[in-house]
Order: sequence, then structure tokens, then C-alpha cells
Amino acid sequence: MPTDYCEKGFRQVEQILDEALAQLRSRISDITIVDNYNSSGSEKSGFPYFLWEVVLERKTEPRPYVSRAAVKISYLQPLSADDPCEVELTFIAEKYIIGAQSFFKKMASKKLPARALTVKDVCDACTALLAKAEHTVAESDLEK
Repeated sequence: MPTDYCEKGFRQVEQILDEALAQLRSRISDITIVDNYNSSGSEKSGFPYFLWEVVLERKTEPRPYVSRAAVKISYLQPLSADDPCEVELTFIAEKYIIGAQSFFKKMASKKLPARALTVKDVCDACTALLAKAEHTVAESDLEK
């Protein structure tokens, strides 16, 4: 269960991520935001640690497949004092037919140290990674 010390540290990073998300909403158009985070850190959720996680994604209509470009922003409360305190950004580029496994999928992650994290760092990194994911999906069309 999270301690008061862990919760205080989590809340500081959470505040930066919440502000970054608000800026990203206004900066990036036509985006879907999927909120997966557990800010309660309670046993009721089945996950007793604090987790801030959001996915920013763009999907195409199925013709005949869906193209998806996304960035997942994750911050998991460090589980011990020795664990790194980092925000992980993952870009995801994929193509799939609804109801089937992806036939094209590329992912890569970047970690930002939470101690020196700024809203600008998060916004700039997410914008760049989303562009990279979209470029990767578009390039896969050219490879055919």
C-alpha cells in the first residue's frame, strides 16, 4: 500500500502530467484520449500502487484495416526507494483488422526522469512521438 511519502511524490508528478495533458488536448487535434490511471492507489482497484496512465491516439476508419498511431504516457509510483522515478512514453504504430491480431506493430519507449520533469518536456516528447508513430504507419504503406 502506498505510504504518505510515496503519495506526496506521486502527486507532484501527477500535477505536471495533468497540466501537460491539458496542453496536449489543445495542441493536438483529432485525438482520442484513453484514461487508464489509478490515482487512488487503493486495494479496491486490485492494484495497490499509484499509476498515472493515458493513451493519446489517432485511428483511421477500417478500410479494410485500422491504422493506429498512439503515445502512451505512464508513471508508476516507485515500488521501493531504489526504483527509478521515471515517466515512460511509448510510441505505438500499428495496423489491424477489427477482431484480429495486428499484422503490423512497432513500439519504442523513452523514459524521462520524474525529478526534473517539466510540462514542456512531456508535451514536446509526446508531440514528437505521435508524429513518429504516424510517420511509421504511413511508411508501412509504402513498403507494400
